[in-house]
Amino acid sequence: MISAGLFTEFIHVEHLKIERDAYGSDVERWHKFFCCRAWVKGFDNSALINTSSEILIGNRLQFAIRMDKRLLFDVG
Repeated sequence: MISAGLFTEFIHVEHLKIERDAYGSDVERWHKFFCCRAWVKGFDNSALINTSSEILIGNRLQFAIRMDKRLLFDVG
């Protein structure tokens, strides 16, 4: 279990929705689904670069959050 003091980053979990515009074309839009604090690190313990507007890293991030029932849904 991760100590609560390690949840130092604030993240937004987003959900992709496909909507139709006025002309009937499919438009992909990301909607904020859930916001919470998280523990975040780069794979291989690489350092994160914080540019005040976004966090940059090579390819991937590893993160952990507290369990929340809003995140339990079937993908399919």
